[in-house]
Amino acid sequence: MRKWGIGIIAGVLVSCSASKSNSSTKYERNANPFTLTVKTSPCFGRCPFYEMVISSNGKSSFEGFRDPKTDGVIELTLPKAEIDSLTTILANHNFNALDSLYDNPLISDLPSVTLSLENEIGIKTVTGRYDTPESFRRITAFIERLRKRNFSDTL
Repeated sequence: MRKWGIGIIAGVLVSCSASKSNSSTKYERNANPFTLTVKTSPCFGRCPFYEMVISSNGKSSFEGFRDPKTDGVIELTLPKAEIDSLTTILANHNFNALDSLYDNPLISDLPSVTLSLENEIGIKTVTGRYDTPESFRRITAFIERLRKRNFSDTL
């Protein structure tokens, strides 16, 4: 009888911890839903040229046109931790305070990165090609690492 009692208690503890860990990876209805669209432009060389869309619920798509090149659109659900990190990066580097354009039209062969964030406030678009501020560079560096971590295995 004692073995049964211990077995039942162990089973309850395992099921409780399993449901707790599952709930931490599930997406709950986000109080601040958003969609981030990332577009890079081509250059005269081998610059990555792609479009990626990331939603606050983790649903994401990627289409590479040159280095990496994909056949069609890749869709997947990003881990909640990636979405949380992205949200933190955008907030910590004050994305909404950035200017809409960083460029120098006299320089012809530089690729650009355009970030469009749509949320309850509206749509904020920032294009960076030349002389971008540190905050923009940190945001785009994080996004590039996110892309490589999550989409490179599928390419």
